[in-house]
Amino acid sequence: MMISEEKKKEYLEAEGMMCPHCGSDDLSWDAMEVSGFDGSSWQDVECNSCSKAWKDIYKLADIYEDD
Repeated sequence: MMISEEKKKEYLEAEGMMCPHCGSDDLSWDAMEVSGFDGSSWQDVECNSCSKAWKDIYKLADIYEDD
């Protein structure tokens, strides 16, 4: 079952801290993975309440220069 656009929006507004399927906050995250080809990164996420799994996809949002 695909996640609806409405559920995706709710999930992103909650900053990925709740299951887009059942609403639980009991989630587990795997290590972040990065592609060397296009700079994309993703993280596998699983809900411990309903056992659904998905990938969070990340993109560069800012830069901070070390002093």
